[in-house]
Amino acid sequence: MSSHSSNIVNASLFKKKVNYIGKKLLENNNDYNMNNNFFSIVFISDTHSEQLTENKRKNSSLEQYCMLLKKVKVHPEVCCIIHGGDAIQGFTNNSKKSNLQLKQFIAATKLELYEQMEPTKLIPFVMNIGNHDYCYDGKRDHSSDNFNDLVGENSDLIMLKKNSLDIILLETGDTHNGFVNINSFKKEINSVEKKIKKEHKKVLFLLDMHIPPQLGELSKYSNHTLNSQLTNEFVRFLNKYQNRIIAISTHHIHNFRSEDSALPIYIHPQGNIPIYLTSNGGQKDSSKHSKIQYKCLKMNFEMNENTPILKDVAEIK
Repeated sequence: MSSHSSNIVNASLFKKKVNYIGKKLLENNNDYNMNNNFFSIVFISDTHSEQLTENKRKNSSLEQYCMLLKKVKVHPEVCCIIHGGDAIQGFTNNSKKSNLQLKQFIAATKLELYEQMEPTKLIPFVMNIGNHDYCYDGKRDHSSDNFNDLVGENSDLIMLKKNSLDIILLETGDTHNGFVNINSFKKEINSVEKKIKKEHKKVLFLLDMHIPPQLGELSKYSNHTLNSQLTNEFVRFLNKYQNRIIAISTHHIHNFRSEDSALPIYIHPQGNIPIYLTSNGGQKDSSKHSKIQYKCLKMNFEMNENTPILKDVAEIK
């Protein structure tokens, strides 16, 4: 049985914020597909969409991203797509153009996953925020206003499988090394913990974070990982919930190459939690990365009674 939506939803839903749409479709899927014991979650990141209406070009990052979505759609077991941040390239001095890029990215996503799909085959889509998704206009640096207006909260907790599996979308900050101020990161972690305590007392979690912690092999990329202070704060959180976090997806590092990105880049010893670097850190539409094939990771799960078990991870490319 497909885990895609089996109930026709109101068309007005698709005018809402991206993550609100995704949440409602996930709720709908859970109501109508409770007996689906095999399901997958897809992780995409670092699409760095550069396309603007007045500057369309063939094989743009946005076009390659849409081609990847087409490949994901042929897998009926996919119950949700998570974008891990850096949806757009953004502008360092023009928040209006960044806003336009994000709107076009969202429009392309909705067209591919919702408008061109049968009502019974809609795949929920939610987004995390990456450092390129902030606004920079010279007056109010690193504002997340565009993301908040069009997508949703900076950090969030979203139900994937009712009463059994949620995903934590954890904001990591607006620089290459995360938040400049550790108190900002603590605030995001505290907001997630409040949601866990209030609404999610027994379920297990996946955790998505745009910028990786400085752990294991990732420590070699100190210019593209959380600084030591932020990493220590994250490890504190990780250790606290070690028995409830199944796996972590992270992104951001573009120049990391491995033979198989479906293997974890690090396994946290407390809880044996695997950390995956999505498709070797995502793709980027520039001369340096233009020949890289777009791909994403698919985590495959099986339900054992009411407990989700991560069976394996595979690439889609």
